[in-house]
Amino acid sequence: MIARLRVDKDILSRFYHIIEKGFTVDATVGCTVRDLLCRQFGIDENYVSERIQTIFIDGKTIDDIDTAIVMEGASLAMSAAMPGLIGATLRKGSYYAAMRGEISYQTNDIPPTMKKGRVVIKLFNMLARELGDMFLARGVWIPHTDLAGLFEYEDEGFRTGCREVVMNGEQCSLDRLLKMGGSSRQIFLQVESM
Repeated sequence: MIARLRVDKDILSRFYHIIEKGFTVDATVGCTVRDLLCRQFGIDENYVSERIQTIFIDGKTIDDIDTAIVMEGASLAMSAAMPGLIGATLRKGSYYAAMRGEISYQTNDIPPTMKKGRVVIKLFNMLARELGDMFLARGVWIPHTDLAGLFEYEDEGFRTGCREVVMNGEQCSLDRLLKMGGSSRQIFLQVESM
């Protein structure tokens, strides 16, 4: 199912709850983390270098985004700077990197094959707010239950702020979109502000 929502600008940030839970994106996999973030997603290189301080692939901390390869189905979690010793230890290129031994990403000697695939993205702390609009406009795959749950949780003003709902290329009501899912159904969601 493909859904596109056009919403009032003042409610767009409420969709960040979906971003913070994690979402799946279509991408070319078998590439480096830098290629995925900067070339495919269009995130500024300075932002990636300076703002994204901690990156995990499948739970392993990354120090070098130019050698870490994103494979099909990988989970890429990113955070701005985290406080304290743990934050300093997990930070990419950290002086304390040796302390995290077994949870550090190791490069694989097998050359990757670039192909179309999907990657799970998780954005923590400030990154959800700073990159949320871009990912929502680009489109994210989420469980339909996450979308339905968001509307169940939010107030009536949130519902009225959704000005246009398009499902599979045809305009429809918000209620119809929310009832079309199932417990395991995925929805490709694009959200843009007006």
